Amino acid sequence: MKKAICFMLTLALLICSFSFLVNADNDLPDYSMEWHEWVQYCGEFEGSNTLISLTPGADETQMNFAWHSDFFSKKPVIRISKNADMSDYTEFSARFTFAENLKQKVNKATATGLEANTCYYYTYGTDHTFSEPVMFKTLSPESFKVFFVSDIQCNSFEGDTEKARQMAYNWQCNLANALNANEDISFILSAGDQTHHGLADEWMYTLSPKALRSLPMATTVGNHDNKTTLYNHYVNNPNTYLGTTPSLTGNDYWFRYGDVLFMSFNANNENIYDHFNFAKEAVMQNTDAKWRVGMLHHDFYGTGGHADNNENIWLRAEFCPIADIFEFDIMLTGHEHIYGRSYYMYNGEIVENEGYENGNVTDPQGTIYFTASAASDNCRVYDEPYDFEWLAFTILNQESIYSTMEFDSYTLSINSYFCDTNEQVDEFNIEKSDTSFADTSEVTFGDYFNEAVEQLCGDYFFIVELLQTIIGTIMSMFC
Repeated sequence: MKKAICFMLTLALLICSFSFLVNADNDLPDYSMEWHEWVQYCGEFEGSNTLISLTPGADETQMNFAWHSDFFSKKPVIRISKNADMSDYTEFSARFTFAENLKQKVNKATATGLEANTCYYYTYGTDHTFSEPVMFKTLSPESFKVFFVSDIQCNSFEGDTEKARQMAYNWQCNLANALNANEDISFILSAGDQTHHGLADEWMYTLSPKALRSLPMATTVGNHDNKTTLYNHYVNNPNTYLGTTPSLTGNDYWFRYGDVLFMSFNANNENIYDHFNFAKEAVMQNTDAKWRVGMLHHDFYGTGGHADNNENIWLRAEFCPIADIFEFDIMLTGHEHIYGRSYYMYNGEIVENEGYENGNVTDPQGTIYFTASAASDNCRVYDEPYDFEWLAFTILNQESIYSTMEFDSYTLSINSYFCDTNEQVDEFNIEKSDTSFADTSEVTFGDYFNEAVEQLCGDYFFIVELLQTIIGTIMSMFC
């Protein structure tokens, strides 16, 4: 009996040990760093401008990569393998464009055919000189979790290296703490202002956390990113919509992950025709999606003074009809550096949805607008919160807040936490019994334009209707 028990215990120990060895490389490491470690780490990449960025691909079977290399290097490629030693790799060629300087070029590649719930390793390089292998994981698209942040806004203006390192360190610490509490993250959503002046050094610091070598980040163009045309040099966005007036800074794009359609808008581009057509095209190509998520930088239903300035009044009239017509479930914004969420909004009015005050709604009508705080602790703090009629919940605090969004076919759970303590500060749950959307294939730009003008004019829209009637009458007399 003793021999049998001993044998069973030994066998169990061997199985556990084997399981640990198999799964050890699949777990995310602890990305935490002390300040002295961070300073040493910064010395390894500062001045090189070669940190690679990962972006979600067109769907969960793809991963996009972008990196800078020497201008005269040849054949930029990404190699993907399921093995840490990079054996049996698959190679994907990169296309390249001119960089912001004369010494480098920008390489962009897409890895395809990725399987769910798999640990992969990648290297990138040119001329047969490759980086050290780095791990990334693909999780299940059936039920998944993402981070939502905004306004990382690393600042290196006038060569203030110490300030840039400190802001990047704040971002690094906040991201590491969040990942230590949430290892099951599929990707990050960042609602703009990744940089403060749009400079190459600022992009370098924004991309500096080691976690970003393994975790893709979907971004949008903020007003600070828009100060230069470098945004496109540091991201590789899928399904980019060029439209009639392509932006040198960055354009609208969409991607699909499981049952969720994500649409990112460059709100700095004032071409409303392109934004409408982009949204319609994305929706028509994903009519089976069960969730529709929009993301842009400006917080026109936001938490602070920006929300009600002239720019955002116009943007509210521009984008809210898009959310209304195409039935966006949620719109993610930043810009204000103050966390909060609106009531459900439709046609410029608050929609009463049962259960909202308790943070649980079922089959809600309208769109809810979330505003993120600043991801690098650059949050705004006032004595009193703004008292906008649309604002349902807000937190005034210097400490950064991150949110997790968990999707499955019928539920979306949004949980928000202080970055340094992971203390929960907000919870909101959306449930759907019907995941279908209205058919919008016949909706025209004219339909959208009328709604936009109505939101902009408010109670004075009757003047526009009167003018339309008069013009229509005159035209009918001469046509």
